[in-house]
This record gives sequence, C-alpha cells and structure tokens, in this order.
Amino acid sequence: MSLLARLRTSVLLGTAEDHLLTTTGSVLQPETDSRPFMATAHGPISCAAWRDANTLVAVHPHGVSINNEADGGSTVEYITAPVTGALDIACHPAGRIVAVARQAFITLVDTETRTYQTLMCPGHRVIYSPSGRTLAAASRSGITLLSTWTTRRVRHPTTAPVLAAAWVTGDTGRDVLVYSVAGSTTLNVLSVTPALDVEHLGGLGLQPVQLGDVIIGGEPVDIISAGSEVQVVCSVNVAGRSRLSTVHALVTPYPAPRALITAVGGMTDANWKAAVPHRSLAMGRVLYSVDGVLRAVDVR
Repeated sequence: MSLLARLRTSVLLGTAEDHLLTTTGSVLQPETDSRPFMATAHGPISCAAWRDANTLVAVHPHGVSINNEADGGSTVEYITAPVTGALDIACHPAGRIVAVARQAFITLVDTETRTYQTLMCPGHRVIYSPSGRTLAAASRSGITLLSTWTTRRVRHPTTAPVLAAAWVTGDTGRDVLVYSVAGSTTLNVLSVTPALDVEHLGGLGLQPVQLGDVIIGGEPVDIISAGSEVQVVCSVNVAGRSRLSTVHALVTPYPAPRALITAVGGMTDANWKAAVPHRSLAMGRVLYSVDGVLRAVDVR
C-alpha cells in the first residue's frame, strides 16, 4: 500500500525536509519512510506550522501542542483550547500568538499566558503579514483583514473562493497580499496599511503558455513567499489531464504590480491522469500527488 493510501486523511506540511502529519499524531519523513521523527500523545494532528527552525506547533482536537524537533520531537507544552475542526494555523512572526482557522471562527492562542480568544470570522486559510500587524483570513467569499493592534477588521469580497494567499514585502509602512481565486489565472495584489486601508493594486496574469512539451501558467493553486519573491504552483487541465507548473517571480507592487519571472518549470508527465497539488510551506519544494502516490519535487 502506498504511503498516501495509508495516510489518506493526512495533512501535508512542507518544511526543509517536507514531513507528513498523520491523523495518529505522528510526523513521518517523506516519501517512503514510515519512521516518525515526532509523535505526540494528544490525538490526531489536523494542521501544523513551524514557529521557528526547531519548534513545530500542531493543532489537535482539543488543543495546541508545541514540539521541539531538536529534542526528538518531544512535546514541550500542551495548551487546551477550542480548536476542533481546525483547517489551518499561522504563527505570529514574534512567535507568541497562534491563529487557528475553524471555518466560521478563528481561535487565537497565547502560548505564554496559555489563554485563548475566539473570533467570529470565516476562513479556511490564515496568514500573518511579515510585520505581524495584520492577520488575513481567506474564505469562500473573500478575505478578512484583522488588525493585531486594534479591533478593526476589513472585509475584501471576492467573486470566487480564495485558493491561495501569501504576503510579500511592500514599501515602508505597507504590507502587500497576493492571492488567487478559483477559476482565474490572475494573481490579485492588495496593499494594506497598518490602519487597514486597502487598495487593490491590480493583477498579474498567468495565462497558460505551452513551451515545447511543458505548459506554464494556469490557475494558481498555491503561493509561497519569501520577501518579494513568490513561488506559484499553477494547475491547468489539458485534454482531460491535469498538469502542474511552477512560476518563480520577483514581485514589485508599486506603482503598479509587476512580476519579473526568474524561473519556470513543468512537473507532470503526460501519462498521469490527475495531479493534485498540496500546500507546500517551503520555497523550492512542491508537494503533490498523482494516482494516489505522494511526490515531492525540488523546483529550484
């Protein structure tokens, strides 16, 4: 039985080594190694994120665990909180606050005081801005921007469900959010001030282009950022087959969004019937499955 078949309900976590989070509360090495480097006693892991190079924060049915990979993946701390049904997790850049998306709610867990706060806010994806001043919650109908300094929040509606979102470096005093929606080949670019004044700067088109046997571009289904660089995983359906490609670009938001493409690549074989992208949290590495088999590809 393939690894993905055994971990059919697993959540994928991209790291420097791209580990797999299983519903048994273990973290496995990819792609064929079944030996856990971290196992917790707090139940299934629904989602997780790295707080720093050695600390993994994982969400369980009834709380959040903080785990130290350098110490064999041992649980350093467990905080009880209402996080059942968690879909995504984000760690504040300062490391203290953890945001957990739960479809109709966001639970903010303070890892120092061991307290939590629950906010009414839809979202299946949460992302802190690089400055830590703004938390973005992406949902089926738009993006909610929440100030981490005040109680102010701003709703940015979209015409289709948000598939992916990532923050990039803006100019002084601004954060810039890049996001995609279902059925569109455009990356939308928003400028966000600390006061949550939002300006739609425009879009970056990724219309599919065929280069030899490789199709580049399509619907952006995953976005990873590091500074002003983004790695976009695109999906396009050709003759009933799903193809994936990657686009690396340097994004310049002002005065209008521009993207300098630094690298492109195709990742699927013509014989594969369906390529399903998975969320990859590491630049230069893409996770996806084909015909029930998990694959991890270095794209840089």
